[in-house]
Amino acid sequence: MIQPVTINNTPNSNCQNKKISVIRDNKRRRASEASAQTKIASAITAASGAALAVALIARKQNKGFFDVNYSLKEMLGVALSAVSGGVLGGVLTSNRKKHERKLDEGIFQYSMIAVPGLAVSGAMLFCDEFKRLNNTPAKLAATGLAVTTGWQAAVKIANFVSDIDDDEPDRKLKFKDAIASVDDLIGIMVLAKVKFVKKMKLERILPAVYAFCGYKAGTTN
Repeated sequence: MIQPVTINNTPNSNCQNKKISVIRDNKRRRASEASAQTKIASAITAASGAALAVALIARKQNKGFFDVNYSLKEMLGVALSAVSGGVLGGVLTSNRKKHERKLDEGIFQYSMIAVPGLAVSGAMLFCDEFKRLNNTPAKLAATGLAVTTGWQAAVKIANFVSDIDDDEPDRKLKFKDAIASVDDLIGIMVLAKVKFVKKMKLERILPAVYAFCGYKAGTTN
């Protein structure tokens, strides 16, 4: 004869002491993301900053908006305006506690544009000075070295500027940071005078690239 099995539904004391809250996890995830208002504002102000800088450069060069000649000076100007705009939009539409993080990310984003750019420009000038180095293979090698060292230097500079008192852990250059900075590759190739970039006029999308960097800074929490 089969005996009936009784199931005890009484929770044990160990289970009673454990509290699992899905709501808290959801709140934590939402807190790490920028609000829709901040995303929209950062996108608009970053794009506006980039567009304003390009318009001023176009007027100075007496060229059309999409026909601007970009050297390091123009790139740094457009990038600074775009990143500053993105940070401003994020600051105006977020809690004060998040402002410092956005500013720090803005410094980091701009450093990751400016420092490798300066390094590549210096490397190209160096190659142009020596006949044995004034060739495509040498310039490609110099560009790779300049970008790598430029990224490392950019992180150190950003850490110093963001934390002069050195009372917070330094941000380390991670693989994801390098991947995230691939969007700046077009600017680097323009500075390196890569022929197909000039032929395809890819420098026209530089304002959009820098506006995206500004958006990333403005939406950082």
